[in-house]
Amino acid sequence: MILTTTNEIQNRPITEYLAIVTGGASSWVGRQAVKGFKINLDIPSVATKVVSDLHERAGVALIEQAREMKADAVVGVRFELSHGPSDMATVCVYGTAVKFGQSVPGPNDASEMRRT
Repeated sequence: MILTTTNEIQNRPITEYLAIVTGGASSWVGRQAVKGFKINLDIPSVATKVVSDLHERAGVALIEQAREMKADAVVGVRFELSHGPSDMATVCVYGTAVKFGQSVPGPNDASEMRRT
């Protein structure tokens, strides 16, 4: 499964836009870790580990949803991190599930190199 923040993939024409797909995950981070978000983004190591885990879990949920649709890729992927007063951190991820047509050979494609 290809995930990209761009809206297209070079040499891979999108033939069908299936749907917007999403993923999300939440976890308690702890008062001190959340305080790091608010002050200067100097996130303590425990929060870094929690947020990294949330990114992974949200991404897996997004990929599972795209696979159920038989998508070839998800384009325009965006991650968002938020936190609330209850010391919860939430990661949301979203993008557009797409299907590709046949690949279009590019100028640097080895298959297009011809001997002269």
